[in-house]
Amino acid sequence: MFLLKRIGIYYVEYLDEQENRIRRISTKQKIKRDAIKFLSDFEKNLKTKKTFKHIFLEIFGKKYTDHVKSNLSRKYYHNVKIAFKQLIEHTGNVPISKLSYPLFNKFYSDTFSWTKQGAVTYSRILKSAFNKAVQWEYITENPITKIKLSEIPQNHPSFLHEIELESILS
Repeated sequence: MFLLKRIGIYYVEYLDEQENRIRRISTKQKIKRDAIKFLSDFEKNLKTKKTFKHIFLEIFGKKYTDHVKSNLSRKYYHNVKIAFKQLIEHTGNVPISKLSYPLFNKFYSDTFSWTKQGAVTYSRILKSAFNKAVQWEYITENPITKIKLSEIPQNHPSFLHEIELESILS
C-alpha cells in the first residue's frame, strides 16, 4: 500500500485481497501530510473491515433452496427453484457480491414485460433469499431492497354484480 500523486491529487494504491487485484482510491487531498493521514485511517479501516466469502449465484441458489426445502412448503420451494433458474439464465453464474441494483432492475423489467405476476413473485422470493445471504455473511447489503416494482393492473371481473344487473334491468 502506498501513495502516488496524479494531476495534483494523492491516491492510495493497494492490493484488494477479496478480488485479488490492485485498486486505487483517491484521498481527495493535495497536501502530502493530509494524504498520509488519510492513508493511516484507510489502513485501520481496511484491517477492521469484515471479509466476506465469495460465493457464486448457482451455489448460493442451491444452498438457499436446500434451506427452503427443509424449512418451508413444497410449493414455495418449487417457486424458489424457478426464481433462481430465471435469475441465473438472465445474469449468468456470477459471484453474488457482483449483483447490483441496475442488474436486478433490468432483470425485473425484462421479466415484467412477459409475466407481471411472475416478476412480483420473483421479487419477493429473491429479496428474502438475499436477506438470508446478508445473514449468512455472503454479502454486506441486499441489493434488491432499493427496487420498486410497477403496479400490476387490476383485472375487472367478467361478470355482473347484483347491483349492476338491477340497474340494467330497471
